[in-house]
Amino acid sequence: MALKIVTDSTCDLPKSLIAELGVTVLPCNLHIGDKTLLDGIDITSEEFYKRLAQGGPAPSTSQPSVGAFLDVYNKIGRPGDEILSLHISAKLSGTYNSAFQAAKEAQTKAKIAVVDGMTVSLVLGILVREAAKIAKQGGTLKQATDFLAREIPNIACYCSVDTLEYLVRGGRASRVQGFFGSLLDIKPIISVRDGEVHPVDRVRTRKRMLARLVEMAGEAKGLRALGVMHSACADEAAALADELGRHFPRKEVLICEFTPVMGAHLGPKAIGMGMWKGEAA
Repeated sequence: MALKIVTDSTCDLPKSLIAELGVTVLPCNLHIGDKTLLDGIDITSEEFYKRLAQGGPAPSTSQPSVGAFLDVYNKIGRPGDEILSLHISAKLSGTYNSAFQAAKEAQTKAKIAVVDGMTVSLVLGILVREAAKIAKQGGTLKQATDFLAREIPNIACYCSVDTLEYLVRGGRASRVQGFFGSLLDIKPIISVRDGEVHPVDRVRTRKRMLARLVEMAGEAKGLRALGVMHSACADEAAALADELGRHFPRKEVLICEFTPVMGAHLGPKAIGMGMWKGEAA
């Protein structure tokens, strides 16, 4: 018997770590004009942000199909196996619903649990990584789902975007538009809380925004891991990661570039910070 971990491409984990952990990642879909591209497979983050800077058709996104999940579940699920399918917040994407429907229709005899990660990007990735560690150590599906039930409330995701245009166009900014209004001379900070996008703060400069993210990390009661995410602003992301490392020298600080599907909703020059709060047992 083995526990298998499935997630989607919004988790933003490096491919090398995904391979090491044995996680199966279903790519979300990126639509540009009349082309549909598989996130992170048919187009890389670097290629996407270059294309975004050149203009052209506005990109849109969609979740993996029920059929794509069925193919994966039926392929990896052997009799006696268990499958944990952990995904981006159901309030931000239809991915969870596709996975849930597929789990009901799957022909495999493996037991499947589909879990709403209530977050996105590298913060989801941290949860996926920890679930995969449980699987590697011979843990059970119940142990993994118990872990997630306990720890999902301890994760936090913050992000600042250079423009609300992409969030508004994708329908993810209804909660923040009134709070921020025009972005003239301000840098917004938003969070993903309870699976939804919420406004957090408004600051005047990117320098102050980066400092505010560090302050937020300092306000947390205990930290187990930190993550920095960005879209085509690697130098700022590296500087933020270095600053977090100086403030929290004993804590792990991961760094990644937002996947193209994430970038389609955040736009260029977005930068984020994820936290796994609480002290290790």
